[in-house]
Amino acid sequence: MTNGKRSEKSVSTKKAYYWIKKGVVKGIKNYAKCICQRPELPTGCEMTAATMMINFAGKKVSKLKIANETPRSNNPNKGFIGSPYKAYPAGYWVAPGGLKGVVKRYLGKAKIMTSCRLSAIKNKLLHSHLVVVWVNGIDGFSNHALTLTGYHNQQLYYNDPWTGTKAQINSADFISYWSRDGYRALSY
Repeated sequence: MTNGKRSEKSVSTKKAYYWIKKGVVKGIKNYAKCICQRPELPTGCEMTAATMMINFAGKKVSKLKIANETPRSNNPNKGFIGSPYKAYPAGYWVAPGGLKGVVKRYLGKAKIMTSCRLSAIKNKLLHSHLVVVWVNGIDGFSNHALTLTGYHNQQLYYNDPWTGTKAQINSADFISYWSRDGYRALSY
């Protein structure tokens, strides 16, 4: 509060909650529905995270349809290694390049944002474009994907496909987890 007045206000719309200070948006929390990858996709976090992003963009599709349409390959940049319907080691992972085509099929465009700055991710979120990120160390996995939904101050908001819950993380902690998995990211 400044001089007895709030220095920051909030605005809620049908799709998002905004934090505004002096006419400038300082944060956003997009209201994206959380989807749990389990039990059907024990290693399909990437496809489930992409499903949340695609659904929020207005194209309704199931995680199983996305999993079926994701190519299979021995190269994670070209497709999923193994089967997302099976636990590790029969199912493993897919990188942004292996999911890009599926996202583009539904949204008309897809953008690999690997190694981008956090400010670029925040800009996507500000324009209500969710971002799928790959992290190491969350939920005990050396490789896991989350759907970022917003930010405010030093917090990032995300949907976790493993737990099927919405959560938040300090930006510095997020960058540490994200860096350990190659700063991988995918949006549109």
